[in-house]
Amino acid sequence: MLDKLIATHIDELRRLCNESAHLSFTEAEMIWFGYFEANYLFFSTMLVSKGAPYFRTRFLEFMMDELREEVDMNEERNRGLNKEVVVRYAVSAVVGIMEWWFMNEKPLHRSRWPSQLACF
Repeated sequence: MLDKLIATHIDELRRLCNESAHLSFTEAEMIWFGYFEANYLFFSTMLVSKGAPYFRTRFLEFMMDELREEVDMNEERNRGLNKEVVVRYAVSAVVGIMEWWFMNEKPLHRSRWPSQLACF
């Protein structure tokens, strides 16, 4: 049952990624955080709980797949770097921010995320 629930949420996030492919990173993040907020109980339980490593692993793999396509190695800041390292760095940052957001019970309203994520 848990596997099906996890797959359902990952599939929905994948759908949101596909639909927001034409948006900027921060605009797409707003859509994602809206989804996380609407499904707060599930994601806070899965990301904050140490008892859900299977979800975290699947979620990180999903994020890696999505961001791998987005990282432009021709950008000045990425030139000469290993693409896998750049992608893992970005995924770790985004997932870390999400975990912090859930652990601290949404300390920032999602309307403030674009200005907070401008570094990406």
